[in-house]
Amino acid sequence: MERDLSHEGAYENKFDAAKVLLTTSCTHDGKGAENLIIPAGGLKEPISNLNKEETEDTFGNVRSRCDLYMNGPEIFNFTLKEIPEAIQRVTC
Repeated sequence: MERDLSHEGAYENKFDAAKVLLTTSCTHDGKGAENLIIPAGGLKEPISNLNKEETEDTFGNVRSRCDLYMNGPEIFNFTLKEIPEAIQRVTC
């Protein structure tokens, strides 16, 4: 028995390349890096038993220095300030 598999799990993606505009704008000065960071790992602070030790912060969050830390309010403020400016840079 033969089956036509051309439409099972496959899709076709068509677009007009002339209408596609891909713009990338990257800026980085390192300000605010402490608001989104994994403190341990890499060469600066190699992973060890000491930095795998879990601690609880004042809000009850349990984490080690090997876990991602994100200061949500500061990330939110960053996006409110930086994203509109970034959109202006790529659309003008």
